[in-house]
Parts: sequence; structure tokens; C-alpha cells
Amino acid sequence: MLKKRFKEKGVKVILVGSLVGMGTFTYMPAAEAREDTAVTQGEAQTVNALSKLEIDGITLNQQFSADVLEYSATVGKNVEKISLSLLAESSSETATVSVNGIQLTNGKAEDFSLQTGKNTFTITVSDGINETTTYTVQVDKSESDDNLLTAIGLSKGSLPFDASVTAYKVSLANKVNTITVAPTVSDSTARVNVNGIDATSKGV
Repeated sequence: MLKKRFKEKGVKVILVGSLVGMGTFTYMPAAEAREDTAVTQGEAQTVNALSKLEIDGITLNQQFSADVLEYSATVGKNVEKISLSLLAESSSETATVSVNGIQLTNGKAEDFSLQTGKNTFTITVSDGINETTTYTVQVDKSESDDNLLTAIGLSKGSLPFDASVTAYKVSLANKVNTITVAPTVSDSTARVNVNGIDATSKGV
């Protein structure tokens, strides 16, 4: 009886050893297959790219590289518009470049208006077949250091305006239900809002 049990245990040990050996043998091709797939996918992602990205007269925060997708720049308060120079680099002749959804011609995007604060430009390179590549450029426009008004226009009533006075009271007839407030800024590049709404030349 003791001898029989010993032999059975010996058989089990041999079988386990065989299974481990088989597992080790079949594992290597699977690893190689995954590695090859990763390389193929990486190549597909770089089909559409830019070979040039410049803002005329403005320096980006870092030198352009096709595989770097995010850039930024800072401009003064007097810069109203910018122009972008872009070139697509693609294995497909049908590749196009768009900025904020507007397709470019001749690799030039001119007269993009800037607002005070952050201005984001999304640049896409696409051939309609392979994965689209997206670049982002954020342009920060400096705020005005002149926060004074030169006038406050009202559609009803009037007030004796003084740039150094910041609080006013205006009396209106009971039948007046609405009023338009039109502030005039001292610095044309400054932004002004009324009750949280950006004011235009027509007022709020």
C-alpha cells in the first residue's frame, strides 16, 4: 500500500512539471505578437502631423516639434489679432489643416481676433482615413492696467459722471421698465461688463 501511494505522487510531480514547461513554451510568441501590434499602432498615430507651426511675430513657449501637441504664448494688451503659419506633414495627399474648425488654404490663417485673457486655438490635421492629430495653442493676452471709464451712457435719465466716483444714484419715472447702460472705457483694449455681461458699444 505504501509503495503504491508513493508511485502515484511521483506521477503527479512529473505531470505538473510538463504543464509548466508547455506554458513557458507557448508564452513567448504571444509576447512577440503584442509587441509587433504596439509598433503598428504607434506608426498609425503619426500619419497626420504638422511640420511647421508659427505665430507671426510672436514666440511660442517652446520650439516646435511634430510630436509635441500643446503650446502657449503671451502677447501685450495692444495686440488685437494674430496670424498662424502651418504646414501639414502627411503620407496622404488629401490631408488638410483646420484651425477652430476653419480649413486653411496655403497654410496660412490670418487675422484671428484676440480677447483679453486666454485665447485657445485648436489645430487639426486630418486625411479622412487615419487618426486625426490635434494641436493646441493658447495665447494669453495681457489685461489692461487702465481700469477707468470716461463715461456711462443711459437710455433713460442721466448722471453727472466723474471717473473718480464709483457709485451713482439715478431717478427714473415709474413707467420706465428697462434701461440700457453703455459704459465707455478709457483704454480701448480693456473689457467692461454690466451685471456680469460683457458690454458692447450698444451697451447692456
